[in-house]
Amino acid sequence: VVQLDAKAPPGYIKDNLLLVTTSQQLRQIPVMVEARILPEVTVTPDALFLGVLKPGQKVTRNVVVRGKKPFVIRSITADRDGIEFDTAGADTPRPMHLVPVTITAAESPGAMVHKAIIQTDLSPSGPELNSYAVVEP
Repeated sequence: VVQLDAKAPPGYIKDNLLLVTTSQQLRQIPVMVEARILPEVTVTPDALFLGVLKPGQKVTRNVVVRGKKPFVIRSITADRDGIEFDTAGADTPRPMHLVPVTITAAESPGAMVHKAIIQTDLSPSGPELNSYAVVEP
């Protein structure tokens, strides 16, 4: 049994262990160990493409925020204007929250990129949600 430290950071681990034996023919046996450590809170999808939009057009999509145990969403902070999050009911502890995300297209054509941080009582630096849209003339 391979056990990870409780403080191991989220991400992938891929490493080898060497088992040392008493056999004269096979003194060491390499064993590959792989693991995926999940963070306390995740968002799906973590990259949200909202499509090709007309200036001023509004589009709403849902994201799912999941935790290893019930949690509340304290805030969702975006790096720019033009994106809103409906967090109604997010103050009730649940293992999963469905959050509608609404983006309002800019008046000028071009790419729109938003980055938002989801802060919860389990993870103050929470997961990031990246959203993308293209505004056409």
